[in-house]
Amino acid sequence: MGVTIGTRTTYFGTCDYSTGEETVFDVDAKSEVYMVEGFIDLSEMAAGDTYVIKEYVKIDGTNYRCYGSRTFSGAQAEPALRFHTKTIPCSVADDNMDWKITIEKTAGTVRDFDYSFVVCDYLEAEE
Repeated sequence: MGVTIGTRTTYFGTCDYSTGEETVFDVDAKSEVYMVEGFIDLSEMAAGDTYVIKEYVKIDGTNYRCYGSRTFSGAQAEPALRFHTKTIPCSVADDNMDWKITIEKTAGTVRDFDYSFVVCDYLEAEE
């Protein structure tokens, strides 16, 4: 099955972390199936730092559910954290499959993290 991409939007930014679990990037209010992928740069981390990064999706249209959690400690030898392509189903009627990435410091110094993501809306799927 092939897919034709309609709109592709690229996002670049910095998560100015302060406290608690904070959203780095999110996709919401989509009315068509979409794909999302991207990177977070962990190169600012140093000895003594520990951060937890989580991915969430709204399966029921209301509540975010965590489906992936990773903990990173100290300076990162491979600091480019990759989020592989995810196809997120939704419909005009439901408008419900939101997706987000969060970060939380559990030890160490407050850091800022650069990110880049791309969101591609499906135009059509070919069988």
